[in-house]
Amino acid sequence: MAGCARESSVPVEPSSGTPPALALSSLLGLVLEQLGAIVDYAAATVLGLDGGTLYVCAYRGPVSRETASGVRFRLADSRIHREVLRHREPIIIQDVRETTTLARLYQAFARKFPEAELDQVRGWIGIPLVANDGRLAF
Repeated sequence: MAGCARESSVPVEPSSGTPPALALSSLLGLVLEQLGAIVDYAAATVLGLDGGTLYVCAYRGPVSRETASGVRFRLADSRIHREVLRHREPIIIQDVRETTTLARLYQAFARKFPEAELDQVRGWIGIPLVANDGRLAF
């Protein structure tokens, strides 16, 4: 999980005493909070990629942050996440309960992690975060 713990020199708008350089996980949490002011979401997650393992860098939603922060899974076990990386552009699934190819990929992923309550999800967006032309997270 070293990718989330690295310091970021990305300038942010200081609010409530927020320092201009934050640990990446704190910065991503701030981004999710600010996103919530623009997009009404029930849950949002930023995943980091360490080798072949995806892990939660930042999370906002109904599951406790402690529970969410412990989520790790192999990229090889999630074709929907591999598709996001392969396409290098957002993948949007309007309704994960449909029978489209992408919805079925999401359903297969959700069945592997019943404790994450992914069955409550209706729509899903996978957005690759890219830094310096290298994949960072999504």
